[in-house]
Amino acid sequence: MYQFTDAIDKVKFDEEFSDVADNIKNDCKQLESMSFSDAVIKINEWIDKVFSPCKCSIIDYPEWFKIVVWRIIYNELKTNPQARQTELIEDNINLPKDVFGKKYWNMYSPDMKLQQEEYDNLFLPFNYAQVECNHIYRAMIHHIICSAVVPTDTIVDVFGKLGLVLALCANGYKNKKVCVNEREYMILTKIQPAFKRKLRIYKYIEGVQKFLKSSYPDEQKEKVSEIIGLAGVLFSSYIDKKKIEKYDIYFLSAYFIMYKCLLPEYWIDSNLEVWKTERLKKDDVKSKKENSSKQEYELTNNKKFMYDTWISHWIDEGRGYKDRVEGFINLSKSDLFTFMDRFLKLEFCCENVVEEVNTAIEFRVDNLKNIKEFLYIDVPKYITEYERFNFDTKKMGDVFEMLSEYEGEWILPWKTYVEKDIRLNEEKRNKKDTEISSVRDRMYTKKRELTDSAYRTDILSAVEEDINIKDIYDTMKIIDERHNLFVFDYRDKNKNKPQSIVFITNIDFEKVDDIQFQTKYNLDFEYNGRLRKRTFKEFYEEMTKWIPS
Repeated sequence: MYQFTDAIDKVKFDEEFSDVADNIKNDCKQLESMSFSDAVIKINEWIDKVFSPCKCSIIDYPEWFKIVVWRIIYNELKTNPQARQTELIEDNINLPKDVFGKKYWNMYSPDMKLQQEEYDNLFLPFNYAQVECNHIYRAMIHHIICSAVVPTDTIVDVFGKLGLVLALCANGYKNKKVCVNEREYMILTKIQPAFKRKLRIYKYIEGVQKFLKSSYPDEQKEKVSEIIGLAGVLFSSYIDKKKIEKYDIYFLSAYFIMYKCLLPEYWIDSNLEVWKTERLKKDDVKSKKENSSKQEYELTNNKKFMYDTWISHWIDEGRGYKDRVEGFINLSKSDLFTFMDRFLKLEFCCENVVEEVNTAIEFRVDNLKNIKEFLYIDVPKYITEYERFNFDTKKMGDVFEMLSEYEGEWILPWKTYVEKDIRLNEEKRNKKDTEISSVRDRMYTKKRELTDSAYRTDILSAVEEDINIKDIYDTMKIIDERHNLFVFDYRDKNKNKPQSIVFITNIDFEKVDDIQFQTKYNLDFEYNGRLRKRTFKEFYEEMTKWIPS
């Protein structure tokens, strides 16, 4: 964040103070080693002798001076955690106590920045949000957030799951909004109050952990199948709000946590979704005959899905099953309790942030410049995630349109592969309507291909055209020309399971070496893992040379 050297750089370009620039620069250098009391004397001297005589408004004080005041208060708060920001200003400096607020300088306050820097490296095996449980992934996001400079009291997870990024990487923000679909909103707001009584929830979880740890493999599989199956039905779209209300809130919360830990990864879930669809097709005619009502038919298929299909299929094939069980058993009481405390501070909503911002852009709403919430935008991927937000190719284009105009700060996890668009409306597709056949399509993290026939269900349609990923990079290049984007990536050389994490952001975050980063976040890079900060221009040149035009 702001350093005394930043103030010195600002002085160089401040023509109003060019005649005394050398004196100011020398004073700034000395301030670095001054005590708080001596630094305060120097600040008040500048106010009394430089700004007051010319009747300069506090709002119009030069940038270099604002940085100096900010850094002095920040250093004192860091040295003396018991001190209060408002009292330090009010009792020592000839400035209003809320000088960093919107009324005056409109900056992130030193106090908020210190809160923002707090970080707990928790072990949370929530497989439903598996990527956000990655220690390196979360630490990289936190590192970027700490360099945010566009002041706001609100951070938004635009396409939320459990809100882990906001809960664990974004201290200091008054409002932490996690956007989910209506079904998830109902469930999450139902269980959230229960987290105030953490021990009651933990007793359920602890009992299952002990059983799984001491049981034989077949007993373990049966228990895991039971948990996923029961939780899957409890939280499925076939159980309405009135039925959920009948269950004990602490029981629901415990099963929700266990479900999110033991559930297959989302890319496995997507493969199983296809497998399940094909399996159920065979029973469609028979099921419709046996069940007179639509409700009974849907419930029967749901039970088949939960108990007969992908649970046993996934467990028997062992796709990460053992890792999921081991991770859940190792979930500690302290880490779980910390998560619950942070979870209580989240605000779940069903807002469509992208649509709201783009509407403001389209109609040139006057307050567009005031919309500066910090955005974390993990764009939906795979079948199941597309369905959660009713997402499609056009909406991917809407995301890019928003980023092009947005004046707040944001972080975008970057997916380096694309899938075919499988959600085009059948009627428009038959008419060869190319308007919605955008190249901005289905970015995702795992290399895999599914045949068109596997995608063909009542709600999904296949597309036969290939998509050129370079067009996605070219779109980001246009955004970069307007906003100067930066790339933060991590890569290792694990031959069995190479790890690659990439973020694109409009925040000029602090460059950090590998040793500093590992020490700061108390983690280890394996397989010669390396971090890099680059401009988007550098990233674009490297990546696009491997992509056919």
